[in-house]
Amino acid sequence: MLLADVPGHDCYDATLPQLEAMVDTLVDLQQAWAGRVDEVLALGAPDWRPSTFVPLAQAVVERDAPAELRTVLDPFVDRLPQVFADLDSCGLPNTFVHGDFHPGNVRWTSEGPVVLDWGDVGVGHPLFDLPAFLDRAGPHTADLEARWLERWARACPGSDPRRAATLIAPIAALRQAIIYRRFLDGIEETERVYHRDDVPQWLRRAVALMA
Repeated sequence: MLLADVPGHDCYDATLPQLEAMVDTLVDLQQAWAGRVDEVLALGAPDWRPSTFVPLAQAVVERDAPAELRTVLDPFVDRLPQVFADLDSCGLPNTFVHGDFHPGNVRWTSEGPVVLDWGDVGVGHPLFDLPAFLDRAGPHTADLEARWLERWARACPGSDPRRAATLIAPIAALRQAIIYRRFLDGIEETERVYHRDDVPQWLRRAVALMA
């Protein structure tokens, strides 16, 4: 589907105030939709909540994890229901997940940031979107993470966004592995050679984040 051009410029070299505005835009949207996840699912978005996520994680580990990673990934996947329970106890609501939120998918306009590329949107924990954005935050990583988590702490009194961010980090990497596996299964055989390392790369990232 082709969309109308959004006037403005890309945000690969965004300033800290611009990056802060991007965080605020996404968090505002997620908080507004926190009680409306059924509407998002009704549009055909995937469900990244535990009941559907755990089987998908099991499948991608069984299919794609190198042998040296299985000794770590298999026990972690077995523990995922408890990890999700711990995540839930942190007190943040399920909402929509953009799925690929980073400065390159934001257009800066005369009215501020416009978020693009909603092809990976789904329903799940709001901090699923945190790691990919921080990966591209450069020297501003700590400031932006603090702002992001503080916004959720204010919105959800008694919650523990900091602990949630730690718990979700390896799960978010597993989610990326699942997404890339789906991508590989949907492209031509001749194109797969260019992406053959993507899934194992994210599985290795998940293992690293468990440490």
